[in-house]
Amino acid sequence: MRDIKTIFIVDDNDVNRITARNALDGTYIPYAIPSAEQMLKLAERITPDLILLDVEMPDMNGYEALEILKQNEKLSKIPVIFLTGKNDPESEMKGFELGAVDFINKPFSAPVLIKRIESHLENIRLINEINDSKKAAEEANMAKSKFLATMSHEIRTPLNAIIGISEIELEREDINGDIKNSFNRIFSSGHMLLGIINDILDLSKIETGKLELVPANYKTTHLINDTIHLNAMRIDDKPIDFRVTVAETLPLYLYGDELRIKQVLNNLLSNAIKYTDKGTVTFEVYSQERDDGDIFLVFTISDTGQGMTQEQLNTLYEEYSQFNRDVNRATEGTGLGMNITKNLVDMMDGKIIGKSKPGVGSTFTVYLTQKPVSNEILGADIAESLESFKFAGKVQRTRIDREYMPYGRVFVIDDVEANVFVASALLKPYGLHVDTAASGYTAVNKIRNGSEYDIIFMDHMMPGMDGVEATKIIRDMGYDKPIIALTANAVIGQMEIFIENGFDDFISKPINIQQLDDILNKLIRDRKPIETVRAARAQKKADTHTVTENSVSSKPLDLIRGIEDIHADAALELMGGNADAYVQTVRLFARLTPETLEKTDKYIEGDDLKAFTIEIHGIKGAMRNIGANKTGNHAARLETAGIRNDIGYIKEHYPIFRKLINVLLDDLKEIFTITDAGEKETADLSALTAVLSRLKESLQEYDCVSVLELLKPYIDFSYGEAADALLLGIRHALESFDNKSALEIINKLESLQES
Repeated sequence: MRDIKTIFIVDDNDVNRITARNALDGTYIPYAIPSAEQMLKLAERITPDLILLDVEMPDMNGYEALEILKQNEKLSKIPVIFLTGKNDPESEMKGFELGAVDFINKPFSAPVLIKRIESHLENIRLINEINDSKKAAEEANMAKSKFLATMSHEIRTPLNAIIGISEIELEREDINGDIKNSFNRIFSSGHMLLGIINDILDLSKIETGKLELVPANYKTTHLINDTIHLNAMRIDDKPIDFRVTVAETLPLYLYGDELRIKQVLNNLLSNAIKYTDKGTVTFEVYSQERDDGDIFLVFTISDTGQGMTQEQLNTLYEEYSQFNRDVNRATEGTGLGMNITKNLVDMMDGKIIGKSKPGVGSTFTVYLTQKPVSNEILGADIAESLESFKFAGKVQRTRIDREYMPYGRVFVIDDVEANVFVASALLKPYGLHVDTAASGYTAVNKIRNGSEYDIIFMDHMMPGMDGVEATKIIRDMGYDKPIIALTANAVIGQMEIFIENGFDDFISKPINIQQLDDILNKLIRDRKPIETVRAARAQKKADTHTVTENSVSSKPLDLIRGIEDIHADAALELMGGNADAYVQTVRLFARLTPETLEKTDKYIEGDDLKAFTIEIHGIKGAMRNIGANKTGNHAARLETAGIRNDIGYIKEHYPIFRKLINVLLDDLKEIFTITDAGEKETADLSALTAVLSRLKESLQEYDCVSVLELLKPYIDFSYGEAADALLLGIRHALESFDNKSALEIINKLESLQES
């Protein structure tokens, strides 16, 4: 059925009004209205598609009526045509300035009037169609970006384990060359894949112009070696000859974004291998000088594969572009790679040239602008070793040389005690003064009372007052020192949200030691006088105290490694190899989690989803700290269900999670019962005399971590049933950062000794 448009004809002259109505009747639904006031009232009930408006009318003229229409949100978009006897340019100009779409003089021609109305209504239809299409495109783009963000986040979790475990194995000295080479390739491939996954997440940023390059000095040998080894593995058992040519005059060191270059090369080489069933894939690298002192780093990738028509080449850089779908149905790929490649090449002030012929193959040449860092070149020997896949350069991995910063003060706020313990343990090697709190309220009060820190590490999700609320209040007090968010949700857009709410940066959980080290160096070391930094370094050389895996009995760690659900080595790596801190974290988790689970049970029974979500969020973070990823992922799904108020999902799946975590806690309880109780040497209680006063002094400074260090040598001895119970109570209080209880129990231990 045809959509018949409604037209208002507003004119105080009966003849003009009826003439216009008769001209439009049959084509439109005309309403003949004698005054502007009546038109405005009727428009609130019946919204017209167009208004024909006279200028000269009593009480309210057409100009005044149009101004009122434009101020009404509901009526402001209605097109208005002035139909008037005024034919001077000033009157016409005033009408257009007020927002009229046309100006028709009386007497008018009915056919001309209808044509002009048709024209304006068609324009409105096209504009609405464009707006609808734009809205649909924006919604589709948002859905695509959300999908990419979700998928990349899920993939990163197992990939981090692959990278972490391969890096741990590479540190071992008892593995042979072939195995080490395999782990090197796993590590390199994992890192490359992680970079690509993160880059796919940036697709939405490319579209909005928000993607930024991160240039740094890099070694071309690592760039080329990592790229050729990763893509050589893609060939698998295909009868393809992978040929590499590297110019010996290539600069050894360049300045640019190495990860983005690897992404460009990986996309091009993976396509060449993917679409070549047999024959040759060639990878050539050389450089060309530019007039401005920079160089073009040039890559040529050729293959003898399927090839493309010119039409296919023309559409190759469009999103989700794939060709020969019937032939390549089994070929994996999203079709995003070449679109991202083209954008990255453009960002690096480069160009990409593609040539192809169906059945013959394709050649892509990439020119990227890079800055030489030195005059060193590869030379013939290195170039030959790269070409023959025999380059011996090690894969670069993160190594932390921690700066000693006794001059620094930090404040850690987290409602989960295990998380506070982990953060404090990771901060300990830096020699920092560390204060802690378990809630946003405590943090706010501490700052209100005048405490200042080089850095505040603020947990995001906490009961009562979360990290965002606490930070807003602290900022409103005028506090301007750095505040870093601690969060388990490191997704696209999170940084912007934290910055908008007063944070300076964020660290994702489990805490990445490299990210933590970068922030400590930037916000503490680099802001202190050089004399202070040098004095601390000299102090560290004079008195080095490094905790390593050998400083703790390997028995509990070995037993923890035997639990199927715990990836102990990966979690240990995240703690910088500090086995003592890791074992203590697991011990703390085993002791405190049952109490937290009682809360979650109660919250589910009472349908208190908000409280449940906060508690399960804390459990999830604690489980990931100890490497219990499988059960931790169950907690993550329950947290997500809590956020979306899906009580049905929670009540169905929480019992499964409860069974899994109960099994885990039983295993841990058995481990620590055995290791804590077994084979303790008997010692005289007087052996504790000297240390108790030192413990109390340290507790006056609220330094529970240092007190635990002082207490550690005495824990492996037995002093009698009563003393052992008090000693265990002190330990539990310290692990919970309960300074007051620890002091009270020490006093009881002193009294026991005196009696």
